[in-house]
Amino acid sequence: QGRWRKGLWVVYRRKMADWMMSVGAADVVAALILGCFCVIWFTHIIALFYGRIKLHRAPPQAFLIKTEVPGVSILKPLTGMDPNLRSNLETFFKLDYPKFEILFCVQDNGDPVIDLLEQLKKEFPSVPCQIFVGGERVGINPKINNLMPGYQASQFPLIWVCDSGIRVSRDTLTDMAGHMTDNIGVVHQMPYVCDRKGFSSLLEKVYFGTAHARMYISANVLGILCVTGMSSLWSKKVIDDAGGLEVFSQYLAEDYFMAKAVVDRGLKASMSNQVAQQNCGTYSIRAFSSRMSRWTQLRVTMIPYLALWEPLSECFLLSLICSWAFRHLFSWDPVTVFIFHVTAWMIADYLQFRACQMMGAASVNKFEFLIAWLLRETLTYWWFLRGATSRSIKWKTGKFRLRCGGTAEEV
Repeated sequence: QGRWRKGLWVVYRRKMADWMMSVGAADVVAALILGCFCVIWFTHIIALFYGRIKLHRAPPQAFLIKTEVPGVSILKPLTGMDPNLRSNLETFFKLDYPKFEILFCVQDNGDPVIDLLEQLKKEFPSVPCQIFVGGERVGINPKINNLMPGYQASQFPLIWVCDSGIRVSRDTLTDMAGHMTDNIGVVHQMPYVCDRKGFSSLLEKVYFGTAHARMYISANVLGILCVTGMSSLWSKKVIDDAGGLEVFSQYLAEDYFMAKAVVDRGLKASMSNQVAQQNCGTYSIRAFSSRMSRWTQLRVTMIPYLALWEPLSECFLLSLICSWAFRHLFSWDPVTVFIFHVTAWMIADYLQFRACQMMGAASVNKFEFLIAWLLRETLTYWWFLRGATSRSIKWKTGKFRLRCGGTAEEV
C-alpha cells in the first residue's frame, strides 16, 4: 500500500510539472485577471445585499428605551454662505435627541454666516448653542484649526463632527448614538447626496450611490478601514487618549487617521443606518471633478498600494481586460463579453443606487441614470490620472504639497 501511494505521488508530481511547463505567462496573467474579476464582483454582491438590509433602517430599538443617553457635542465648521446653509443648519436645531449642544466654529470675524447663526440662536432658544470665531492654529489642516475652540469647550463624551453642507433627519443623532457601544470608537455615515436640480447634482448622486457606495459598504463589511469625516460621531476619550484633536492637524485627511487611532486602540468603527445627506447649494461638474481628483491625491499618498488598484476596478477597463482573458482561456468572443459585462455592471449599479436612494428613487428615471452613469464611468480615468500625477493640492483657501504617508505642508 505504501508503494502504491508513493507511485501515485510520483505520477501526480510529473503531471503537475508537465502542466506547469505547458502554461505560458499569458495563461497566468489571464487567470489572475479572472481572479480579480471574481473579487470585484464579490464586492458588488456584498454592497448590494448589505446596503438593502442596512441602509435607512430605524434606530436601534435597545437604545430607544434607555432612560439615560450620552450627551453629544455637535461641532460645525463654517466658512462663508451657501444658498442651502440656513435650511441645513435648521435641521440640527430640530433633532429629537434629548441631550446635545451645537458648537459653531467660524474662521473669520467678518464672515456673514455669523449673522445667520445669531438669528438661529434667537429662533431656537431652547437649544444649547455657542459660536466660536477665529479658530486656533495648531497645524496645517484648516478644518481642525477652525474646530479647536469648539472642541476644547465641548462638555459631552461624544463629539459629532459634521460639515456645513450636511442636512439631517430628526432621528439621525439617535441612530448614530445608538450604534456607539462599548467596543465602538466612531460611528460614521456613508456619504450620499440630497435631491437637487440639475445634471451636475445627478452626476454626484450617481457616483455616491454606485461606485463610492460599493467601495464604502463592502470595505466596512470586510473590516477594511473606510471612514469619511463629513458626518462622524467620535468618542472624545479616544481622541484625547490619542493626544487630542490637534494631533491630527498635520494631515489633510484627518478623518482617516482619526479612525486609524480608534482601531489602534482595539475599538471598531460602525456605519450608521442613515446616509450623510450632502446638500450644498452651489455645485457644478467642474467643482465635482476637482473634488474627485483631490480625493485621489489624498488616497495615493496615504495608501498607494490600494489607490493604484482603483483604475483596474472600474467598469470599462475591467471589461476590456476581462474580455481578453475570457478569449484567451475559453475562446469566448471578446465583444460579446465586453457588452455583457458592461450591461451587468450597469444593472448592478442601478440596483445599488436604488438601495441608497430608497423612497426617492422615482425622482431619477432610468435614462437620466444611464447618461450620468456613462459620463461618470468615462471621466473617472481622467480624474484618477490628474490626481495621481500631482502632489500639489488646493483645498478651501490654501494650497498644500502632499507627502507620502498623508502629511502635508503649505506652499
